[in-house]
Amino acid sequence: MVYIPAAILFLFELYRTAMVIIPQYQQYKWFVIGMAGYYILGVFFKKNRKFLQTFSHELTHTIVAMLFLRKMHSFTAERGEGVMTYTTGRFRLGSTMISLSPYFLPIFTIFFMLIRHVVVGDAVYIFDALIGFTFAFHLGCFAAQTGSYQTDIQQNGLFYSYLIITTFLALNISIVLLSIDSNLFPAIKSYFITAWEDLNFAIDFIYSKISAI
Repeated sequence: MVYIPAAILFLFELYRTAMVIIPQYQQYKWFVIGMAGYYILGVFFKKNRKFLQTFSHELTHTIVAMLFLRKMHSFTAERGEGVMTYTTGRFRLGSTMISLSPYFLPIFTIFFMLIRHVVVGDAVYIFDALIGFTFAFHLGCFAAQTGSYQTDIQQNGLFYSYLIITTFLALNISIVLLSIDSNLFPAIKSYFITAWEDLNFAIDFIYSKISAI
């Protein structure tokens, strides 16, 4: 199964990313301030937190479904419960990604990362804070909504679902952290170049050990 080595690789890249940014912690000041701001300001919208998390969950389903060319029919979000319906038609690819995307895809964070890409000057710090704020919101959604009771996770199988979630969550966390230093698209490019080099190193290492037997 391709997701097992992918999960191992992306988790290793997350560790590598953490080791890269720790010496550069000062660059992440506004990102951390944004995250802290979410937990502080969260007190004021505590009553609506569950609704906002549900709204985010169903919105992520909807956006990813549209990216996979699904025909949308309805989108509803209530406190603790939401429904999104679509028809597959000829396009069946991506059903697993659609159902599991809310657990690993921080859509609001990505939105601000895209805007940050074209921002210059001191305004960058504002978007660093917004990225941190929305990323903390996503982590809160993840903690509140991820569980074996979820239909999204049950229908894909627990092991397979958690494997995919782990794989892409590790990927997205790394991209978010790297983007603070270099913006979204350079971060993606740098990430996959490094991951490819590490993968080739691992393959060569394993092959050399097998050949030596």
